[in-house]
Amino acid sequence: MLTKIIAVAELDKKEKHVRLEATEKDCAELAARLRIPEIADIKAELSLNRKTRGVYVVSGRISGRATQQCVVTLEPVDTQLDTEFALIFTEDVKEKTDDTVLGEAAAEPVEDGVIDLGEVIVQQISLALPDYPRAEGVDFTDYLEAPEALVPPEERTQRPFANLLQQVAEEQENGDR
Repeated sequence: MLTKIIAVAELDKKEKHVRLEATEKDCAELAARLRIPEIADIKAELSLNRKTRGVYVVSGRISGRATQQCVVTLEPVDTQLDTEFALIFTEDVKEKTDDTVLGEAAAEPVEDGVIDLGEVIVQQISLALPDYPRAEGVDFTDYLEAPEALVPPEERTQRPFANLLQQVAEEQENGDR
């Protein structure tokens, strides 16, 4: 499996650059892990640096090619991957870090003093893949309507408690007389 372990003790304020390229075996294992037919030509250009004590940033660009199955026809659908990302890692997740460093982002934990760049790449590829890939020109027309309970209340045609509400209103009206 594609892996590159970086000890955070090696990182300082100076940016460190790492270039990773997946082998055919790495790609086959990655495709199996992501449960897709094929993934190929995975390349990653990554930068790592320490922002403050215990807070590290991993950013970069990942490119490659993936083949998934069309959700309608099950035909192969090819996707060109080209994604940029930035992740924040911290040695103490409970520690409150300066908002100027983290902003609104949540921090990933540094486990055992290392960051596995291979795992970062796998996660970013997983996020970059289309959730519902479709073959070109395929239209999905044979579908089921959502159950009434999933439709917003104001759009529902059936109102199961409407009779109960009417009965309560009538009882209150009769009781007030």
